[in-house]
Amino acid sequence: MTFKEIGKYWQRRAKIMQGAKIFDAQLGDLQELATEVGASTLSLRRPDLGLASVPELDDQIITVLRTETMVNMCEIAARNFWIAVIATMASFLSALAAWAAVCVRICLV
Repeated sequence: MTFKEIGKYWQRRAKIMQGAKIFDAQLGDLQELATEVGASTLSLRRPDLGLASVPELDDQIITVLRTETMVNMCEIAARNFWIAVIATMASFLSALAAWAAVCVRICLV
């Protein structure tokens, strides 16, 4: 999931939690959102009840979105690490080439 997708899900969750005054409509919308983001729609606190309540669904959706955000940040950090390694090697080779040029220049004079 990208940051834009995660942001859209956060906005959608906020609209559901703020906009709906009818409990059943809110529960249905949250169940649909939970299914889309990969959160469980079953009650984790009381498995005998079956489907989760609005606060449970909200907690599970928040957990999934936070986890996806962290995964995305780790992927970006890993990519940036390799970019930094390549840039460091390039600067080292550039310094080495400059040093070699100075040595050749001194030897020829």
